[in-house]
Amino acid sequence: MGENGGTQISTNTNKMISVEEALEIVLNVAQRLSPVTLPIQEVLGKVLAEDITAPDPLPPYPASIKDGYAVVAADGPGEYPVITESRAGNDAVGVTVTRGTVAYVTTGGYKSEESQLCAESICMSPCSETVKSFYWDMDLDFIIFTIP
Repeated sequence: MGENGGTQISTNTNKMISVEEALEIVLNVAQRLSPVTLPIQEVLGKVLAEDITAPDPLPPYPASIKDGYAVVAADGPGEYPVITESRAGNDAVGVTVTRGTVAYVTTGGYKSEESQLCAESICMSPCSETVKSFYWDMDLDFIIFTIP
């Protein structure tokens, strides 16, 4: 036994070993622990066994990055009825903007991928192709934490 209760590797204390040899000894003696699942409150000081990924996209729908109107660009300029207001949350999920209608969409509000979003100040026909109209904060399988 070593002086601290561990296994003594060598009795020859006059010879220094290389880093590579020391690493080989440690890796031959060390045992990999089985992964465990722990509540978040108990993970301080632990090391990840695998990446943690998002189980679902967040938000769970395509969300607008700015306030504006979801329109069908082919309708062109004109006055159209506002069929819904979509605010942050999913209050307009399932509503489809069809020709001749528009939806008022706030930042974070649901916007169907089929419609285009025009900011109030640039709502014209066709809508600006450079306006990014929806986003997800985290896509499905987005890596939240990665193993070191």
